[in-house]
Amino acid sequence: MDALGAAARLVEMTVEYAGQRTQFDRPIGSFQAVKHHCADMALSVEASRAALWAAAVALDGDDSAARLRAVSAAAAFTGDGAGTTAQTALQVHGGIGFTWEHDVHLLIRRIKVDELLDGTVSYHRRRLAAA
Repeated sequence: MDALGAAARLVEMTVEYAGQRTQFDRPIGSFQAVKHHCADMALSVEASRAALWAAAVALDGDDSAARLRAVSAAAAFTGDGAGTTAQTALQVHGGIGFTWEHDVHLLIRRIKVDELLDGTVSYHRRRLAAA
């Protein structure tokens, strides 16, 4: 899923930005709240990667119901995680994330477009409930 790549790139950019941006003569990455945000983003990306790998393995099997469940579960989990990662990255970047001076807004748009193309989180959750 393309949104996973965008979310992974957002984590990289956010960690780099947190190490460079200073507040009160300290990098903002040294503040506990920012560390927790970055750790949550990284955890979400890695868990989404595992869910997508599990869906890829399920696609190799013969059981069509299991394939549907695995793909919808991975899409819902990854879509939710990518959206949360995008919001958190924007929060850590602050106002510069909205501007043309930084590429954060491009990745956030990419995640939103992926949601429109691949189906929303609620759509995939409904598919899981029906399966």
